[in-house]
Amino acid sequence: MQSIYSYITDKLFNDTAAYRLEDTIKRKLSYLEDFPETGTRINSHLDDISKEFKECRKITVGNYLIIYNYFKEEQFTFVTHIFHQMQNYGQLFQND
Repeated sequence: MQSIYSYITDKLFNDTAAYRLEDTIKRKLSYLEDFPETGTRINSHLDDISKEFKECRKITVGNYLIIYNYFKEEQFTFVTHIFHQMQNYGQLFQND
């Protein structure tokens, strides 16, 4: 998340937008603590997905996607990546 914040402040020169986005992402992450099964499963969108990402979910925050895993038995949510929607995040999940 720090790299996103830095990009918006350093490259786009918009501290206000960076702060708002950071706040929005943090609120969405807090929401996930209470409702971890909210997101759509990644494997419903990708045919050739790597085994390690079979259970990953995604949620949208503005122009960004939060990719996370929810371990139901452990009651634990782990965020693996946050991407801008224009990035080709699908490549990360493909089998080699």
